Amino acid sequence: MSISVTDGQGTARTDARLGYVVTVRNEGSVPLRGLRLEQRVPGPAGGLTAGQGGSAHGDVVSWTVDLPGRTSRRFHVEAVVGRSASSDAQQSRLVVTACAFPVGDRMPGVCATDLDRLAVSARSVPAAGGGAVSTSAGIAAALAAAVGGALLVLRQRSRRFRLDTAVSAASEDQTA
Repeated sequence: MSISVTDGQGTARTDARLGYVVTVRNEGSVPLRGLRLEQRVPGPAGGLTAGQGGSAHGDVVSWTVDLPGRTSRRFHVEAVVGRSASSDAQQSRLVVTACAFPVGDRMPGVCATDLDRLAVSARSVPAAGGGAVSTSAGIAAALAAAVGGALLVLRQRSRRFRLDTAVSAASEDQTA
């Protein structure tokens, strides 16, 4: 058995309607009966609609199908990229998964993913105080914090080294 999922794109924009195609293939000769298919489309996408008798609940679309040996079937899902995608700096990608579960199995037999980069219209993200912080300013602040932290660690190590050297020299003087 194999499965694939694609929307045919590499980038998704806010308010875009994405059309996914899930293809499942029974590569064996024995029919697969009661096969459960699930496609997960997490936030920031929503507004899921499923074709071919699928049902959408939350961020999951599912189907239960019979698949004769050596055949494949396609299933369609539509989703809309929400507005939160343009303002959530942590959510820069939309990762969708599709899995096939054999009858009675809680773990999938096979899974596939589709990855889209979320296009952000402005190169700034909301700051905690409600203003805007540019991406480059955020990177500069993170770099400054990292360099400052490294300098602090080096300074502390230097002090310890000097202290260890002084203690070692004092103990040598006492033994001589």
